[in-house]
Amino acid sequence: MSSCTYAFQYHIEVGQAMAELWCRNLAEGTDCYLPRDAWTPLRTPGAHAALEQQLASVVREGSVRRATRFTTLFLREWLARAALARDTAAALGGAWWGSGPAA
Repeated sequence: MSSCTYAFQYHIEVGQAMAELWCRNLAEGTDCYLPRDAWTPLRTPGAHAALEQQLASVVREGSVRRATRFTTLFLREWLARAALARDTAAALGGAWWGSGPAA
């Protein structure tokens, strides 16, 4: 991450428990925008088991642990940069996102 980073996207809120829920919801056809009687579960034989096996595989090989560590480090760095930008703006007499006089 640098001062030139334009965009960065991933599901920061997803941990192992939510990933398990998402796999189950996908297999069962859960759709929060449709009534329950309109949900369409996966019909491919073994699809649910394959999803569970894939998730178990990435947990075993460490992807979930590494993603959690990445998120922790990313947020610490991001917050440190935001604090530095705020402090720099204050030291220069500038506004910080509407908290001071307009430039």
